[in-house]
Amino acid sequence: MGRNTWRFCEMSFMDVTANSLADLIELSSPLREKIQRSGGKASYVAYGYHGTEILFDSKYQWQSYAPYLQGFAKVELENIARRAKQDGISACVFNAPEILTNSSSIFLGVEVALYPLLGAFKKRRPKPPGDPGSYEGLRIAA
Repeated sequence: MGRNTWRFCEMSFMDVTANSLADLIELSSPLREKIQRSGGKASYVAYGYHGTEILFDSKYQWQSYAPYLQGFAKVELENIARRAKQDGISACVFNAPEILTNSSSIFLGVEVALYPLLGAFKKRRPKPPGDPGSYEGLRIAA
């Protein structure tokens, strides 16, 4: 694959996966402000599956298939949501470990990234409110 083709693919994934959220947040600001002025609340939600934080050696670490343009775009998607939140705009990115596609419909196994995710859930399983090991404080998304 030539350098220009690689760059075009990178730009495409960034636009589709990440920049579209930034565009939505920016272009919908008049509507968001109108909703907020009338006492309502506006929030933004994005979904992605090409990378997430996983529990590895008792620490949360970001992982993706490497080198994987979609993974880099997912990082930027999370950064856009983080910057929006810093600006007082409610934005969250959820991770869907697998999305049904034509290629995944023949895959009958379990995504390897699910094992550390299940380990994280086990480590942070719900406990009584106020218990230091409860879900309070678990960072699921930016």
